[in-house]
Amino acid sequence: MANANAAASSSSTKNDDEIKIWVKSIEKERRGVCLFQSGCSIFRVPKYLKNINQEVYTPQLVSIGPLHYGEEHLQSMQAHKLRYLNSFLDRHEEKISLDDYVKAVSELEEEARKCYSETIGRGFEKDEFVKMMVIDGCFILELFEIVKNGEKDDLFLNRSWFQAVLNDLLTLENQLPFFVLERLYGLIYELQTLTKTFNQAIYDELLGWFDLHDPSNEQLNSVSLLEGGAKHLLDLLRSTLIDSSTTRKDTKKHLVQTSCASELKRAGVKFQKMEPTSSNSPKTSFLDIDFDMNKGVLTIPTISIFDETEHTLRNLIAFEQGQEDITPYFTAYAAFMDGLIDTRSDVELLQEKGIIVNNIGNPEDVVTLFNNIVKRVTLKDPYFSGVIQDVGYYHNILCNKWLANLKQNYFNTPWALISFLAALILLILTVGQTICSILQLAWTKH
Repeated sequence: MANANAAASSSSTKNDDEIKIWVKSIEKERRGVCLFQSGCSIFRVPKYLKNINQEVYTPQLVSIGPLHYGEEHLQSMQAHKLRYLNSFLDRHEEKISLDDYVKAVSELEEEARKCYSETIGRGFEKDEFVKMMVIDGCFILELFEIVKNGEKDDLFLNRSWFQAVLNDLLTLENQLPFFVLERLYGLIYELQTLTKTFNQAIYDELLGWFDLHDPSNEQLNSVSLLEGGAKHLLDLLRSTLIDSSTTRKDTKKHLVQTSCASELKRAGVKFQKMEPTSSNSPKTSFLDIDFDMNKGVLTIPTISIFDETEHTLRNLIAFEQGQEDITPYFTAYAAFMDGLIDTRSDVELLQEKGIIVNNIGNPEDVVTLFNNIVKRVTLKDPYFSGVIQDVGYYHNILCNKWLANLKQNYFNTPWALISFLAALILLILTVGQTICSILQLAWTKH
């Protein structure tokens, strides 16, 4: 009996020792992982979205911030970043020193870490993290300084190179907290010029997509941001685009789907590109989509499709998917366009009306872009649901379909109209002659 108790006690002690080892192991692992920050604005795109198009969510030339730091295919740019740091320091050496930049960023280190969904249980000590923020921040500021000044002796003024770098700077996983850029810039200039500097360079490359016309200095300086300002460059681009006019908010919340453009045309819906409201207000927003129920006219702003359009739209949508405090405007827009475009004929119709300017060549590529861009995406706020419901109601009215069919089949050319009128006159004369014959026969019998 004593032996049995001793064995049980030994077994219990062994189990306790194992449990302590397991607990210690778990404690070590859990302490190595930072708490997920619910307010983080820079995070990895979920794999289910990346599986659709991995390349658009991954920097191709330059890493910014910690999420892609040290990746082999981005290492060749590290020397360029240091070259830009030297240029930036030389440019402003009379005003500020490297010591001042490092000190300023070190004070933001803890706040900056909280912007990332995974601060990086990859061995980033404070000194390495601050060093990375300083080098990356100065690289970005110097790049845009060069662009603003129109300096001609730099590699990145080659349009294709600059566009590739800009794509990387607008990749969600490749962002620097905007307040880090503000702190660095604020040591040299007045802060209000920073947003304008970035916006002008970004506008020259990207904002022309939505035919926003030429923005005034006042527009570039008065971008409306959420409290706390822009979260990063991608958020700044988003804010600039949605701020180009006063946005309208639909009150209808349930999800609805529109028919494709060709089907709507067959039902009598007419398409028209959005024009500036007046010479005093020469800008439109991609959100200015409207439907006139009385005239059956669907008005949509022009979008120019370039090679980089998919990249930036996907990253804007991924950013909106991970934020609870913003309206998913780009997600709603992409879903709306996806509904309108099913086939090549839909793209060609929208091109004909000036709503789409296709700079990538094959209309099939535009179909693929919009048909894939909202796959596996959750539309939390159906921003255009009111417009879609009105279009759907108009589409389902039978007399509209009949009139549209009549116009398309019989009034589409002058000769078709003449033939229709001739046939109508002949029918009227025939009916009239028949009635006269019947009356004459009745009169004779009488």
